[in-house]
Amino acid sequence: MKKAAREEFNRFAEMIGGNVPGAVYPLSVIGGIQSGDIYEDGGTALIWHKCGFAVLVGERRADRLAFVYDLIKNGGRRLVLFADDEETALFFKEKPDIAVGTRYFYTFDKRESPRTELPEGFSISEINAGNIGGLNGRIIPAFSWDNEEFLEKGKGYCVIHENEPVSWAISAAVSGNELDIGVETAERYRGYGLASAAASALIGYALSLGKTPVWACHSGNTGSRRTAEKLGFVKTSETRTFGNS
Repeated sequence: MKKAAREEFNRFAEMIGGNVPGAVYPLSVIGGIQSGDIYEDGGTALIWHKCGFAVLVGERRADRLAFVYDLIKNGGRRLVLFADDEETALFFKEKPDIAVGTRYFYTFDKRESPRTELPEGFSISEINAGNIGGLNGRIIPAFSWDNEEFLEKGKGYCVIHENEPVSWAISAAVSGNELDIGVETAERYRGYGLASAAASALIGYALSLGKTPVWACHSGNTGSRRTAEKLGFVKTSETRTFGNS
């Protein structure tokens, strides 16, 4: 497979159908909203988002799956392939050095963002150039964006306590009609509903743009699943994942 040039990305949009799991990620790359790579071979394309999530659309030939396997091992960055077909499962079954998991996908099916309350002494702020550097953890803007790109095209809200961000919700991926929400809370502040408050603000923002808020997490992440359900998200699908993390 060969890497497609940036100016060619738009032609891959028609390959993403309603049955592609986590379509917001490849569509954000195709649309030039977020960074990523596209590799192609005839009628098959691998679309690899900056955060590492990838989908393979088209025919699952062994040589194409071998190409993905080589990228997982030697591509120099995270690659987690969303795939629920038997060809892919059988191929990676023989690769003991590949992490296999299950990812759940949720959609917000209400018309308004849920109402949440913060404990005394906490407040909500939009993520901006002044506070983005205070976000520390895994699910931060740099997970999915270059920081400058996030401040221009992304969106996020953080909960502030004693002038420091302690919980936040970010647009992990954005397409023409969906906004994927990622959340994180500093360990000592977990259990107070802070992530729900930040996510509620981001849900409201997405709805104001006419975009559907979506949510996804590893099947074993019970905290994320409970937060999604508490906010009003409904599980719509799941898929197997194959990758290096």
